[in-house]
Amino acid sequence: MFQNFINNKFWIIKNRKSLKNWYKRNFRSPSPSFIKLKILESHNMKNCLWIETGTYYGDTTYFLSKIAKKVISIEADKRLFNLASDRFKSFKNVEIFFSKSEKILQNILLKNRNFNNLCIYLDAHLCNDHKKNIKTYGTQKKALQLCRS
Repeated sequence: MFQNFINNKFWIIKNRKSLKNWYKRNFRSPSPSFIKLKILESHNMKNCLWIETGTYYGDTTYFLSKIAKKVISIEADKRLFNLASDRFKSFKNVEIFFSKSEKILQNILLKNRNFNNLCIYLDAHLCNDHKKNIKTYGTQKKALQLCRS
């Protein structure tokens, strides 16, 4: 009982800044990382294959590697792909692919038909690397249009 109290207090202190920031933005995207991870964990299935589009620095990939049987992550930015490949080279249940997800997703699905449970986290988007403050893969003009307005 006391340990739960301590853990909860520590959790609040640890996440206070990101919770306040999210609150100030009326809970608009992006949510704090720990919220995203909790949602992913709640949708995990037994012996699951997770496919993630948009590896970035691999923090979500790392989290998924702890709860999934296998994780496949697709990154279109060469620098981020190289960083992730190096980070996960010793992980037996993680594969990193360098490509745009719309080009290889079908082949990945076909090659992994042996999994009964599949979760896909579509997180690829045009963005800046907020840690390095540089542009990552893609431009608005080259973006794949999913729907028309």
